[in-house]
Amino acid sequence: MKVNRGSDAVSARQLSNAALFSALAALAGFAPAGTALAAGSAAWLSPLFALPPAVGVVFLLQYLCRRRPGEALDQIFYTVWGGVAGRGLLCLYALWCVLHACFALRDYTERIQAAMFPQAGAAFLALPLLALCFWAMKHQLRFLTRAAAVFLGLAAVALAAMVLLALGDIRPGHLLPVDPPKTLAAAGGGVALLGPLGATVYAAFLSGRVSDRYRLGAQSVRPLIVTALIASGLIAFTVGILGAPLTARLQNPFLTAVKNISGLEGGVRFESILTALWALPSFVFIALMGLVALTLLASVLKVDSAALLAGPVCLLIYAGSRGLAVYAGDAARLYQTWVPYGDVLLQYAVPVMTFGVGRLRIKN
Repeated sequence: MKVNRGSDAVSARQLSNAALFSALAALAGFAPAGTALAAGSAAWLSPLFALPPAVGVVFLLQYLCRRRPGEALDQIFYTVWGGVAGRGLLCLYALWCVLHACFALRDYTERIQAAMFPQAGAAFLALPLLALCFWAMKHQLRFLTRAAAVFLGLAAVALAAMVLLALGDIRPGHLLPVDPPKTLAAAGGGVALLGPLGATVYAAFLSGRVSDRYRLGAQSVRPLIVTALIASGLIAFTVGILGAPLTARLQNPFLTAVKNISGLEGGVRFESILTALWALPSFVFIALMGLVALTLLASVLKVDSAALLAGPVCLLIYAGSRGLAVYAGDAARLYQTWVPYGDVLLQYAVPVMTFGVGRLRIKN
């Protein structure tokens, strides 16, 4: 049964821009601390090491879409893996998207609460964003892609202003020199960044709404490079101000570094503005992950309209985010240990295995 995927068709470039821009929210949250712990002063090199595998997998997705020009990635899974295994993989991808959305919603509410509304309850602060995500998931993939383009411009202006104001606070000794052992450690730290940089894999499940899906890989290269460079700049900014040891110990070192810009009058207000801007990629990310999840579940359950599942998916994301907030210690261990390996499996290993199994079936 063909699922009604919506009529709001977008281009491959628009979809890849939205997917990778939304990853900036996750990168700003965990990349500085995670890479500083692994690589020390060379942490800013980790996104550059994660870039080649991410570029490779988007070209692999482009090959799969070209081989099956009338099918989105979920339909390709059915063709290659068969009905039972294909449904199992799609359910796993849907649950993984929901898990990422739960983490993103929890992190968003904690940032907003700490920076702007300390007296408000986190459960209440999550509702407006989730309501907007619900609306976007039901109707407006095109709105998400356009919003991502506008938000990226606003974020670029804010980040450029922040870097200019902090030039006197960034200490080169915190970032250099970079010796071979630290370079190898930076390459290892890049593993944790493969997930955000591989967000195009999730977007490929929406390629049924892409007018030029066969160009999805080529159109993702430029956004990938920009995202990796921005992530490298965020890490360099944070480590350059705080130093690697302190960065690795803090829960949100990026915002702490913003607070420590000397000579910045109204530093708390600037942090609030930056936090508000950082809510924009969180919105795009949660809505996009939810949209992928409901699209996959509709394919598995053979529901005519994927939009019918927007409400249950949003409720699941909300309940999951509250559970992660209650069990914060266990959630932190889950995110630091199992989630990176799951990202590598689902965003890199499974597409490669799909390619290999597909080639074997063609030969046989």
